[in-house]
Amino acid sequence: MLGAKVLGYEYSCNNNRLLNETGKLKFSNFEDSVKNMHGWLINLNLK
Repeated sequence: MLGAKVLGYEYSCNNNRLLNETGKLKFSNFEDSVKNMHGWLINLNLK
């Protein structure tokens, strides 16, 4: 599952960078994104 966590982290970073480039990224949205990704990883690990 370590690979899945790494891939999820990379996806999260790429997604946040894309949002930042469009000027829509807010710090609070960044935190929500991290929390959502963390939840996604937990769900993935439970399957």
